[in-house]
Amino acid sequence: MERLIQTPESILAEKWWAWALRGLCALVFGILALAWPAITLEVLIILFGAFALVAGIFALVSAVSRMERGRRVLLVLQGVVGIVVGVIAFAWPGITAVVLLILIAAWALVTGIFEIVGGFGLPAGASGKGLLVLSGALAVVFGLLLLVVNLINPILGLLTLILIIGIYAIIAAITLFALAFSVRKRQKVA
Repeated sequence: MERLIQTPESILAEKWWAWALRGLCALVFGILALAWPAITLEVLIILFGAFALVAGIFALVSAVSRMERGRRVLLVLQGVVGIVVGVIAFAWPGITAVVLLILIAAWALVTGIFEIVGGFGLPAGASGKGLLVLSGALAVVFGLLLLVVNLINPILGLLTLILIIGIYAIIAAITLFALAFSVRKRQKVA
């Protein structure tokens, strides 16, 4: 029997697979970035564009679920930012490393802030609340690190970008998997 009123926690639990798939994308992206440190800028842009696009699509998929207006707006904004950033990355593959650094940093900051706000919007004790906030905090730290590297030495930025992206994506994948399976386990218990 379907519940008439869904809580944010139950909606998060229903979409556990979206979090797991997002984690899988982040893991694959991170491993590829670390496995090929001499990757060309064009290939990096394509990989990042695909990652941002998929993350944006899944944020929009989550927004379609029956959720109260405030949280839906955050997910829609996060999804639109991810899709726009992904499309920009595909439209201009010859973009410079400095612009790519700023583009990725901005995307990570916006995504992280939305995840933190979304996490704090969940009720106290909600399954996955801490992991969602942690995932957002990691994104914010990642974005800030990219901006600092860009300010210090834009030329060194590309290699640093590849390493930071790879490490960040793998850590983000772990937290997203933990979130997905935590809320799934909680859903099975309920």
